[in-house]
Amino acid sequence: IGIIAKLSHHQQFFLEVEMWRVFSIVLFLAFTLGGCKPGIEDHLKNGTAKCEKEDHKGAIADFTLAIEADPQADSAYLKRGKCRKHLKEYKEALRNFGKAIELNPKSSEAFFNMAFCQAELKNLQAALENYDRTIELDPKDIDAFYNRGIVNHDMGKYQDAIDDYTKAITLNPGYEDAYYNRGISKFSLEDYAGALADFSKAIELNPKAADAWERRGTCKQKLDDPSGACDDWANAVELGDTTAQEKIEKYCLEGN
Repeated sequence: IGIIAKLSHHQQFFLEVEMWRVFSIVLFLAFTLGGCKPGIEDHLKNGTAKCEKEDHKGAIADFTLAIEADPQADSAYLKRGKCRKHLKEYKEALRNFGKAIELNPKSSEAFFNMAFCQAELKNLQAALENYDRTIELDPKDIDAFYNRGIVNHDMGKYQDAIDDYTKAITLNPGYEDAYYNRGISKFSLEDYAGALADFSKAIELNPKAADAWERRGTCKQKLDDPSGACDDWANAVELGDTTAQEKIEKYCLEGN
């Protein structure tokens, strides 16, 4: 301030202008080199908070503002796509995940979510390829192996499905659903003993899994254990399984 006071009014004016110019440049560089533009972090934070409250439409609005603030923000496209997925707007979600991948080709999360939406739209081959890519990027993604197993099963590739469920179980030995689904794939290959073992493990992990009791009963029927089959179906009925009730009426009641 002392230096400026000794200058003429004309010199002081131009010095102040120059100082503001330098300050503006520094501020611009701070935002640019920092990798974000004013407001984007707030939009992302607000959108994420709304997602946690399941206000997906509100979150979409915030993520759209984030994209407007920075069209190169792959995380904003990814988050907006996940909101669309929760709303079952799968085609719109795919467009967002595709853009996220375009901006960040190593985003395993974007490939995973894209595969999920494609599977929901019954585009199974594309889903399979994107789960493949997910696993390439993240070989320890348990859910990617599990979901790819579902896709392989739906495509009639039962052994590939079994291999995927086995990998998921290796990564998480307590994965009840993986045992259950592996049992279904083994049953499809007429490996009834193997299926029975998997359904038994699913029951061990969750004794209230009515569908596992029902399917294990069917395995026992195939393995010529009618008494064991009826016992399992009875347990399934107690847990609310209607298919098991039909089988009891057909195979277990006296006179049948």
